[in-house]
Amino acid sequence: MQHSFQRILEKVLEGIRSWGEGVSAQHFHPSYDKSNMEALFHPKTIAVVGASKREGSLGKRLFENLTLLDYKGEVFPVNPKYDEINGSVCYKKIEDIDEFIDLVIIITPAKTVADIIRECGEANVKNALILSTGFRETGEKGEEFEAEILLEARRSDVRVIGTNSIGFIRPHLNLFATFSNQRPKEGSIGFVSQSGAMGEGVLDWGNSQNVGFSAFVSIGGMIDISWGDVIHYLGDDTRTKAIVLYMETINYARSFLSAAKEVSYSKPIVVLKTGKRQQLENDTSKQAVSPIRFEVDEDLIFNAAFRRSGMLRVDTMAEVFFMVEVISKQPRPKGKNLAILTNANAPAQLATTMLMKGGGQLATLSETTIEKLSEFLPKSWEYENPLDLHQFATPELYEKATEILLEDKNIDGLLVILAPQAVSKSTETAKNLLRFASLKKKPLLVSWMGGDTTKEGRKLLSKAGVPNFQYPDAAAHIFNYLWKYAYNLKGIYQTPRISDSMKKNPPNRKKVAEIIAKARKEKRTILTEWEAKLILAAYNLPIVKTRLALSEDEAWEQAEKIAKPVVLKVHSKSIINKSEVGGVRLFLKDEQALRKAYQEIKKNIEERVSPDEFLGVTVQEMNTNDSIEMLMGSRVDVQFGSIIFFGNGGKSLQYYQDRAVALPPLNATLARRAIEQTTIYKNLVHTDDLHEPTLMLLEQSMVRFSQLIIEQPFIKEIYLNPISVSRTDGISILDAVMILQSEDIKDDELIRLAIRPYPSEYEGKWILPKSKQEVLIRPIRPEDEPSMAEFHKNLSPQSVYFRFFHAVSLDQRTSHERLSRICFADYDRQITLIIEKEKEQGTRNEIIGAIRIIKVHGTKEAEFGMTVVDGYQGEGLGFEILKRAVEVCRSEGIELLTADILSENRAMRKICEKLGFVMEYNADEGTVKASLYIRNIFDEGNDEEE
Repeated sequence: MQHSFQRILEKVLEGIRSWGEGVSAQHFHPSYDKSNMEALFHPKTIAVVGASKREGSLGKRLFENLTLLDYKGEVFPVNPKYDEINGSVCYKKIEDIDEFIDLVIIITPAKTVADIIRECGEANVKNALILSTGFRETGEKGEEFEAEILLEARRSDVRVIGTNSIGFIRPHLNLFATFSNQRPKEGSIGFVSQSGAMGEGVLDWGNSQNVGFSAFVSIGGMIDISWGDVIHYLGDDTRTKAIVLYMETINYARSFLSAAKEVSYSKPIVVLKTGKRQQLENDTSKQAVSPIRFEVDEDLIFNAAFRRSGMLRVDTMAEVFFMVEVISKQPRPKGKNLAILTNANAPAQLATTMLMKGGGQLATLSETTIEKLSEFLPKSWEYENPLDLHQFATPELYEKATEILLEDKNIDGLLVILAPQAVSKSTETAKNLLRFASLKKKPLLVSWMGGDTTKEGRKLLSKAGVPNFQYPDAAAHIFNYLWKYAYNLKGIYQTPRISDSMKKNPPNRKKVAEIIAKARKEKRTILTEWEAKLILAAYNLPIVKTRLALSEDEAWEQAEKIAKPVVLKVHSKSIINKSEVGGVRLFLKDEQALRKAYQEIKKNIEERVSPDEFLGVTVQEMNTNDSIEMLMGSRVDVQFGSIIFFGNGGKSLQYYQDRAVALPPLNATLARRAIEQTTIYKNLVHTDDLHEPTLMLLEQSMVRFSQLIIEQPFIKEIYLNPISVSRTDGISILDAVMILQSEDIKDDELIRLAIRPYPSEYEGKWILPKSKQEVLIRPIRPEDEPSMAEFHKNLSPQSVYFRFFHAVSLDQRTSHERLSRICFADYDRQITLIIEKEKEQGTRNEIIGAIRIIKVHGTKEAEFGMTVVDGYQGEGLGFEILKRAVEVCRSEGIELLTADILSENRAMRKICEKLGFVMEYNADEGTVKASLYIRNIFDEGNDEEE
């Protein structure tokens, strides 16, 4: 199904090109528009195309759901077969309706939908919900229908949910835009499902469990509106406190990850992901064919995406709602170390097994904790974790032990287990623990085992907000999810950018471009190993000493320059698996052995492949170190673009495969996080075979490798195996394979990275004219949120008034919800430039100015708002940062930049006029509209230069 969607996009791309638009369908996915989504999910007027009077029809059920359940908006049936439906005038076409329509719901045959979307555009309707079926799931004809719908939606500027959606529900509005019979209760969970059947099942379950929803959205085939749009909307929705996704595929990965990253820190996003795509190797599309016989599990790719954007993936639907409850009631743990307090050994061991299985750890009790426990427990007691109170498990001792354990800094969370025994007092013990429920220092989970004898204690704890589990292993399992969720959230603050070391020692990009251009000119997609290693060396990646030899004599000459023994490998423009055709010889210590090996390789290639394929050999140093063999590589995933994989390599691949996946771009922290996902890391780090200096070298290599992938999109796949990793000799890449995109792939057909790299090209220094102090003007990053809060504290009431046109309290301006949307923003949708002044070492740098550029949905226009701290006004900062904002807009393809300015804000007006903005005054509003046609400005500049 996923490759089917790619084919649909390719058909849409052909249509777009016929309009003369030089963009791809991938790039043509509209950005999130809050007002548009509000009209979609909170419409005042709805037209139902396909409404019916026929008994048992979906069109009849849909229309009745909208008109008989106390929805306050207006609903207009559209069907040329009827004059009226249920007492409502029925219209022949959408354009016949006099009212402005917020949403059109379509439930007609698949072949009619594209024409209806065109009618929507003609009637200025901006949103459509397609409940029709019979699309890509039916084959090629269905794909054509979807391509026609999407192309018409783009042409008509209509946003579309579907196809194959069952609709959406907003319980608090009594809005049931669906043919489903489910009537979910009002609540705070936003539930989005790709499967209609799963969605209905969960809503039914929710009613039985008294679980309410702020919204239910059946997202269907996602030809247009997809995960990112709905996550953004639910992130803005004040009724939604948590978001739950049932997911099978992703169509617009960058939009999805951007939205998730922006929303997840404010509202938990819990994902149940199922479904398998066919392996890339089995696909016949030109994007997917690979000569490298190497698979990457799609689950690893999705897990990497969820980790990177702060989401939590769970395995069962029951766990989804468990986690929503636990996250809402308990603080996030700082680590994975759990303490277990129990009155019986067996249940504690069950919990321990589950904890360790899921990657968690038993906390080591501190000496202080042991000393405090020894004050009321026998000296001979085993003071270890789990802490078993045995027959001393009175309510008072449970309370004392809980208090001491929660104060231990080695402990990240506490699980208290009570097994019903003759001396157990479950209700009294629960009462004694209630005072810890409100502390919220660390997660506190309990397992009051048993049935009726512990029922009252469970009720007391649950009412106080302490999650209670009947089985201790379930509690440990949930703790594992908790620390993983906290771990994922920390990752969203990572913003990779070009490191200082890479700036000082930049890649030789010109050389790489020449190598790739030469291969593409020769219509080759496979680079030779020599070319691949030249590219790696150009990016300062550590390759083994390698020389190229085009003759036998030259091979010996090159070998003499390298420490013995050496390795010979065939040099060929098409052979990848050199060992399989006899193209490799190892441990060559002298001239005689080397010359013999050369001749053997030459003969093997001529006999087994072709005489034309033997072009010489590469001579490289033989790795004789006591080292670990690993691999690293990249490939283009049809959903996420380029991915990086890492794991065990060399001969060990014959016995097992250990993989981790990461999404570029990477920095050292993100690289370390990827390495930590592998079993080989977990095993070797404990034996000290991977000590810190070696790990740092691995990190650096992954970061440089990530930069290579970002900057060279025409390299489709890279496979580096083996990589020698040694405590004494560091890291050395022994073999390399690189595959290019086919020569017919154009730049606008490349699948983009799922995460846009930090736009470091917009960074620049500037000198304050008065103080002569240097400041840095750069795009904002997630870690700037605390500094932005301080920035707002330094603004005068007048500066706030000039920026927002009315008084806005400091609490409103510095709320996490607002600042996170600015600092975590998708650079494709908005870019905020800040002016950063360096402060004393050890203190946070000061932000003294900011300009926010927001791209206008569906246009090549942008709006800006700008503020400079009062103490730095009059130094030319406003002019400088706006000038740079104009340059950013030009680079981003923005043609018109505008701002609304208060008439009395003379300083801002003067800055805009100086930069060539056209000023349009509105006396009634007391404002000025400043507009700058950027293309014209730069065209004029170019003319002057000529």
